[in-house]
Amino acid sequence: MSQHQRLPPPESSHKPFSLDTFHQKASGRPVQEDVSLENQQNVERKGGDIRSPALTSQAARIIPPTALQDQELPPLESIEHERAVEEMRAIRALCERYHEDDIYNMDETGLHWKHALYSTLAPKAMRHSSRMTLLLCVNSTGSDRLPVWVIASEKKPDSLDGLDPGASGAVWYSSESISMTSDPMQEWLSNFYSHIGSQRSVILLLDNLSAHQKGVRLAPPPSNIRIQWLPPGTTDRNQPLDQRVIRAFKSGYRKIWQMHIIEKMYKEPGNPIHTVSPELAVHWIVQIWKHGIKNQTIHKSFHESSVLQPQPPSSLASRDLPDPAARPGGFVDLSE
Repeated sequence: MSQHQRLPPPESSHKPFSLDTFHQKASGRPVQEDVSLENQQNVERKGGDIRSPALTSQAARIIPPTALQDQELPPLESIEHERAVEEMRAIRALCERYHEDDIYNMDETGLHWKHALYSTLAPKAMRHSSRMTLLLCVNSTGSDRLPVWVIASEKKPDSLDGLDPGASGAVWYSSESISMTSDPMQEWLSNFYSHIGSQRSVILLLDNLSAHQKGVRLAPPPSNIRIQWLPPGTTDRNQPLDQRVIRAFKSGYRKIWQMHIIEKMYKEPGNPIHTVSPELAVHWIVQIWKHGIKNQTIHKSFHESSVLQPQPPSSLASRDLPDPAARPGGFVDLSE
């Protein structure tokens, strides 16, 4: 072989993405940081220096150079973005196998139910006591809105005790920790499986929150329900409820809260904020979730998240929304 003859390039080890290899991590870089504690102790016993320059110099002599060390690697953010785009393309292809009524997304969000407009100005202890975590779940057409789960530190209000979640539109879950954990997740999943039943084939999209993952391990889905994880770190772009729905939901809550406070200021003495109770907050939450967000808003959110094809359908049947003036508290639709 000639001295200047070029060798053929090595075969690429890149494999096309598939959902079967979801979130597997592979790296061709040598891990120089994994120097064992025993090696460090041996260096110290011999009077050596294990500080960064000396350790790096020693590692460079021990670890053989690789082809990757001589190449300029692309930024990590670019690699992760391309991987997320590839994963979403595969998820979108998977969702095409399902009817749009059978594609669900669940997400949680925090709500300062008592101090809706200036929660950051309230004392820290008061902010914690007046905060809820809400679990929202809906299908891509908006035709199936599951009861809102309310995780709160307070005891379940007596007025909500014994009510059927399907009729009341809410489930109260008392917990010392108002954050999402595996316990309410496991219980929510069991209720979701019962709600779907055994006659439908559906897909549930979840983000990679550790409480979600542990809950699924504790309550695995039946064969007719598929749980699909969204790419990690991309909920702001790829979580359907994070596109429009949660924003519209909170806008509606702030609006009805503000109208209530103004009304009480003119009609009753004292601080009007004290008139906002957990029972009233849940009543508002259910009204907003059932009537305050249009089907089109939900459907657009699924399209904008890339779960569905970006082009929305030419027509989508809208819900019959009652007249806003007839709703308790003067509720106004704010989903658009």
